[in-house]
Amino acid sequence: ISIKYFRMIKIEGSGIGFIDVMDLDIKQDLKKKIKKHLLDLIIDCSKTIPDKSFLSEIRSFQKTHNRCFVIIIPIEKKIYYPESWDLVPTKQEALDFISFEQIQRELGF
Repeated sequence: ISIKYFRMIKIEGSGIGFIDVMDLDIKQDLKKKIKKHLLDLIIDCSKTIPDKSFLSEIRSFQKTHNRCFVIIIPIEKKIYYPESWDLVPTKQEALDFISFEQIQRELGF
């Protein structure tokens, strides 16, 4: 698997971007990168959780462009987010979730 970086977005697998929220310096810069590179996206919030409005804005953009947005978050923190959000406790679960969604998208579901 070839791994590339778009500054703070690590590309893993087929069209999957991974961001560790701890690596974020400027959130505006991240938004520009996300809009420039249309990817299914995982953001790791396991160590620190950014402002909910920031996550909501990214989620909205991803949804508008028919792309996945999965947040890695500790199980006990899930109660602070809507049930409709895709929240998982580990990176492997996030990758599996997006892989499944990509297959469904390719099949037209």
